[in-house]
Amino acid sequence: MTVSVITQKMIWGLFAARCAICRKKLAWESKPGGRSLIGEIAHIVGAKLSASRGRAHIAGDRNDPENLLLLCRDHHKIVDDNEEEYTVERLRQIRSDFLSWLEGQLTPAQRWSAGVISQYTYLNVPRLDEFAVMRGYQIRHVRMEPATHLSELGFGLNRLMSQYHKVLDNLPMEAHPAEKIEFAHDGYVGRIVSFDRLRFRNRNVPLYRPEGQVTPFTGDLDLDPHIYHAFADWRLVININPKWITTSTAYTLGSGLTTNR
Repeated sequence: MTVSVITQKMIWGLFAARCAICRKKLAWESKPGGRSLIGEIAHIVGAKLSASRGRAHIAGDRNDPENLLLLCRDHHKIVDDNEEEYTVERLRQIRSDFLSWLEGQLTPAQRWSAGVISQYTYLNVPRLDEFAVMRGYQIRHVRMEPATHLSELGFGLNRLMSQYHKVLDNLPMEAHPAEKIEFAHDGYVGRIVSFDRLRFRNRNVPLYRPEGQVTPFTGDLDLDPHIYHAFADWRLVININPKWITTSTAYTLGSGLTTNR
């Protein structure tokens, strides 16, 4: 049985698209937008009995993420051709050491304040409410119906934005500055990332969303509304749900960042 597509994506993300041995970047992107993956997923205990290290004992599934690591093509070949040197125990240590090294590559978090924002053009209400409660604050606002769009609240939007300003301006938080992140990896999952004066492009953000229309997310960036900024070695992508765009002016601002291609 081959490694599932979901597990493949998990491993590429977990290893930050880098070889666990030489730490070489394994995702190449050309200026016109072409992309190539030049790495391979390797098994610690072989995928089958006839494979390298295939007769070693393993209690679980051979395709479990814990039994996999990402390697460049050269090191994958070297590892499999030199079974006595690259034993199961050594490969497990290489995997552990690499993931520990990745954790140490996190950009230090810095104190960040929302007070620098004079006007909110996008408010993810459920996420902000959750974030505030986790830090001991509660934002009290009128319950919103599932299909309500912020741009349809009229004057009530002013009160809502005022409440978020009051809380966020006084909410202590630390964030990892996006400009200082050398490369993205799973260690940033669940962390706060800040950015200042970045120029974003957008895809699939509509000029205006008709009343009551809900945008389903598919996980496909060719279809989902999002904005992005391309750094040298990674891309910051932010999914945009038009429900949380605050005004018709904000729709125009988002759609005017660039063309949809």
